Amino acid sequence: MNVDLNMPVLIIDDHLEMRQIVRNLLKQLGLKNVDQSLGGKIAVEMLHRKEYGLVIADDNMAHVGGLGVIDKICSDRKFKDTPCFLVTGQGKKSEITDPLVAKFSTYIQTPFNVAELKSKLTTLVGNF
Repeated sequence: MNVDLNMPVLIIDDHLEMRQIVRNLLKQLGLKNVDQSLGGKIAVEMLHRKEYGLVIADDNMAHVGGLGVIDKICSDRKFKDTPCFLVTGQGKKSEITDPLVAKFSTYIQTPFNVAELKSKLTTLVGNF
């Protein structure tokens, strides 16, 4: 299955630079319909207003971190089929142990490049 390059993507990260890096990498892959949120609470509100084909969340944010956002997405029947992708800090071993969360999530450690991101995203959303 080929990825729909027009699908809406939501990046959730409280650091502007990281949101810009991820957005630029997605652009290199051909994904241009990208929204950004600086936190989990705002992201959940955005998810209720728009249907996203992919959610990319940082695991280390104030208030509701990436795993918290993914948990909220997976526990809401409206978002049960939304692919979620976790970005974790360099050297940190994020373990997704909740079976519901693990079913809809994969992760990548920073730093990463476009080839690594493409490889991980292909498992979630299809071929580029």
